[in-house]
Amino acid sequence: MSNFNHMLMHSGVFREAFAEAFKDTPIDDWGYYVFNKKGEYFQAESNADFFNTFLENELYLEMPTKESNSAKYQFYSGIIEQDTHASSDLKRIARGHSFQSFVNVINIQGDYQEIFTFASSNQCQKAINYVVNHQSKMIELTKEIHDKLFFLFTPQNSIQLPKKLVEKIDTGHNEALHTAHDSYNLAHQPKEQLLETIHNHHSGGEFDFRSLPFALSTAQYSEKEREILYLLFHGFDTKETAKILEISPRTVERHFEKIRKKLGCKNKMQILHFLLRSALK
Repeated sequence: MSNFNHMLMHSGVFREAFAEAFKDTPIDDWGYYVFNKKGEYFQAESNADFFNTFLENELYLEMPTKESNSAKYQFYSGIIEQDTHASSDLKRIARGHSFQSFVNVINIQGDYQEIFTFASSNQCQKAINYVVNHQSKMIELTKEIHDKLFFLFTPQNSIQLPKKLVEKIDTGHNEALHTAHDSYNLAHQPKEQLLETIHNHHSGGEFDFRSLPFALSTAQYSEKEREILYLLFHGFDTKETAKILEISPRTVERHFEKIRKKLGCKNKMQILHFLLRSALK
């Protein structure tokens, strides 16, 4: 599973985790962006369709911001069609998904930056007013999002930004937040590269389970089940898993059947959603 798909999968859980917090507000969708000076970038969106289009068009870090100042939290709001910092591609995609307005809350730290974005499709001015008039509440909400999602910001879940953009981030130039048009295909990470990653995580016959964004308790899962779930998360199918673990495909499926019964899941995708949802609680 590529890092692109990791972020999409986390986004489905992201919506469930915070739906109640936005239930009685004019905010329809929300997003979380975090990146550091090494160029590692992680994103989650409550709207999976928008997120998929956003990443496929390589619009990461094209979120408009205001000039940096000494404030830890900065607010930037705008009507998308009228915002001079938004690129034509970003406006086109936002329009295609009926988004009209947004508010960004920017958290600037020494070695990383976070952007929390809140958008509306049919109550644009109300959404802006809501965030501006409830700044303390929104900052508390961003802290809650940080607490639940920042632990996912790992090399295994992140994409690597283009070198030129990394240089801009490293020098602290604000324009790094405006454009990023260097070509980088997120959706097609070679299987060979994934296999190399697995081997890098495998030391002395044991997988590095700490690299996963969820816990696999030895009290709940057998060692073989943990290894199979580890490989499932990294996108390996039954035959590939069997080859890596040196067992038969039928044995792999028997282990999956046990896991499904334990978790009350119908298929492998539901298993992954269950594990990620548990990690965000």
